[in-house]
Amino acid sequence: MATPLQNSQAGNISKFEIFSKGGETADVSAGVVVCDYYESILDRSVRFTAVIVDTGGSDSGGKSSVSVLQELKLTGSEKVHITVEDTYGNRLVYAGDNALYILEIRNVMSSSESIIYTIDLVSRELIADRLESTTVQERFDGELSQSVSLILNEYLKTSKNINIDATANNVNYEGKGDSAMTVIMRMAVEGISQASKKTAGYLFFETYEGFNFRSIDNLFDDGEGDYKSYLYNSTTELATGYDGKIVSFDASRAINVSQNLKAGSYGTKLKTFDTYTQMFNSLAQEVESDEQKVHGGFEFPKLYEDFINVFSSPVSRTITRRDHKGELPSGNVTEQIEKQTESNPVLEDVVAQSAMTYNKLFTLSLDIVIAGDYSIRAGQLVHCDFPEQSAKDETSVDKELSGLYIVCDVCTHLTPKFTFTKMHLIRDSYGRKPKNQESSGSGSVNSNWADTVGQGEVRYPANVVDHTQSSVGNVDLTPQYDDPDFNPNDYNL
Repeated sequence: MATPLQNSQAGNISKFEIFSKGGETADVSAGVVVCDYYESILDRSVRFTAVIVDTGGSDSGGKSSVSVLQELKLTGSEKVHITVEDTYGNRLVYAGDNALYILEIRNVMSSSESIIYTIDLVSRELIADRLESTTVQERFDGELSQSVSLILNEYLKTSKNINIDATANNVNYEGKGDSAMTVIMRMAVEGISQASKKTAGYLFFETYEGFNFRSIDNLFDDGEGDYKSYLYNSTTELATGYDGKIVSFDASRAINVSQNLKAGSYGTKLKTFDTYTQMFNSLAQEVESDEQKVHGGFEFPKLYEDFINVFSSPVSRTITRRDHKGELPSGNVTEQIEKQTESNPVLEDVVAQSAMTYNKLFTLSLDIVIAGDYSIRAGQLVHCDFPEQSAKDETSVDKELSGLYIVCDVCTHLTPKFTFTKMHLIRDSYGRKPKNQESSGSGSVNSNWADTVGQGEVRYPANVVDHTQSSVGNVDLTPQYDDPDFNPNDYNL
């Protein structure tokens, strides 16, 4: 059986073909010295970043020994076909309708022998989202999930798979000339899943399989125990029941009470202004964390009881919104008049609930590194086990740090010598649920992996992943995309 270090040996880049605007092509796969592949639940596109050493030769049949930059006259937005594979045999093929496009060419360094440059690649839809022809002017009525599907197909002209969780609430919405993806992200905060109907909040992101408009509730409910499990120890052996070993991890992102209070993670109050009656309601709704569904663990972080006993309530954030009654009613004139007192959307169903859901998602986060694995997807569930720090003869599982997580960000870093995958994992609560629905018993850890933590630890190269460092412990309702052009108002509540 291969050890984690053996599995982290170099993968393979079998194709990195660039198509010029003039019709020429060149495969620079032999010159790629670093290739990073990114997915994130906070990003509207998959991404590749490649560092290329170009010595002037290519397989394009060019008449002279010039660099690909010069031969193809690259200026950005060119199409690229990529095929990469890890040592497990997992392959990513980006070609045809799934092709990527050059977003940026940077860090160009030239010498007498070679030219080195970095290319950033994104999906076609992300670049098209900036075009005037993809701005949304029309109005959408009915279920938000149907509106999202229509925007992706009709405005962004995508032919990729679209994974959408059906919404339970109907919201009428006007595009107002915003970009297609901006409209989708604003719809996301108002979505309530048909499956849960308890909390609001959706995420819009892309993975290798296509686009996703997913309820945060449903992400945690995926899999029914069918998810990958990883363990951390200092041996080369893999215990039974696990899919891989954690090479290294970082759980330094501690709880910040000040940030939680600012974000209203313990409790949020909603105040509304009724546009029909012109009345202000200062007590429209109060939502405390105990009223929401627990997903990854068993309990949400709470304020110490002294604060509740003295100050009565954990509510620390107040959101004030105008209740859009009678706006954008559907139907004929008579039906519209009958709906003059109906809210669009119902603020009590979405605003406070959505705000707390987004912020709670980042309650507990950690980074792990495993052997390179291109099958890992942003948004999927993984189970991690870590041994507790204890002087007992029989080491037990760390009941707080171990458990079920969502993959927030994932980067697979490929070089000629090795391939590693780094994941930024998040969850909304504490406590270790039994792995794959099995009984946890006493929580004892198999002796063949319960060695002293830290001995022989393999350190991940410092320059591997910067995108996974971008997610913060608290998002304050504005999950920050890795996209440098991300507008924080896109997820504004």
